[in-house]
Amino acid sequence: TIIADAIHLGTTADKISTTGSIVLKPTTTSRTVGIGDSATGDFSLTAAEIAALTGYSSLTIGASGNTGAVDINNITFEANTTIYGGAMALDTITATNHNVTLSATGAVTDATADTTDNFALGNGVLTMSTTSGNIGATDDGRIDINTTGQINITNEVNSAYIYINSKAATTDLGTIAMYAAGPPPVRGRFDITSAGSISQSGAISTGYTYINAAGTVDLSTQDNNVFYLGPVTAGGDFSWNNGNNILLTYGAIDTSGSNGAITFDVGTSTFSNPSNQSISAGSGTITIIADAIHLGTTADKISTTGSIVLK
Repeated sequence: TIIADAIHLGTTADKISTTGSIVLKPTTTSRTVGIGDSATGDFSLTAAEIAALTGYSSLTIGASGNTGAVDINNITFEANTTIYGGAMALDTITATNHNVTLSATGAVTDATADTTDNFALGNGVLTMSTTSGNIGATDDGRIDINTTGQINITNEVNSAYIYINSKAATTDLGTIAMYAAGPPPVRGRFDITSAGSISQSGAISTGYTYINAAGTVDLSTQDNNVFYLGPVTAGGDFSWNNGNNILLTYGAIDTSGSNGAITFDVGTSTFSNPSNQSISAGSGTITIIADAIHLGTTADKISTTGSIVLK
């Protein structure tokens, strides 16, 4: 463990070694942190300084309660890594087959607003959280994630946004949680694009969820709790389980390009299409399971040449 407001680890690789943990943290909790060459921060760690660390089982930079901004610029970690701080600007973090955790007290942004990987983790698990601000932004400002490991994201801000772009062929969503006081829509919006299929091993709890996936979307294995769903586009079957919680469509639900089946299951609660959004499955089956169903009042909005099951 090294605690200091400035740190210089040397520039020769593999000089600081342990098979245990390494902790590097500023004394002043508001100290800004720069990780990687040309990164901005008073507590500065260049790529060569990170490479001076070797053999470690985990690396922690900062500590819980740190509020200084963190700038991360093209850095490679050789083990599980946790970074604490305030607002975080990301270029590329590479940690192949290792887990990365970002714990922020401010917004998390793509520093260059492009489609280059912000995280290249192989099969590592990514965990991000913030207590203030959005995670990502629209268009090229999305956080670009390349991992087949689990993705966990928590945002504790009223009416906040999470924008991510998953570049892997398979995306496994762990816990996606947006906590806030007030009615469900206040919980904010989770917006994901995916280059492949999406599955889940944790529940999604948000006010709004938007999905655009090139492959199949199976979000039926957990009891999700989303108030507004849509728009949704899937390149295969789309299935959604909302537990026993009300679900309202907020945009078109479309699998017609692949003739994928569409399934909604809200258990003992209500499925509603209050603004007459289109639900289109091509020739796929549309199934809605709920104790109350409101399909809207505009003709021809729910379409398939296959079967429709309402139960």
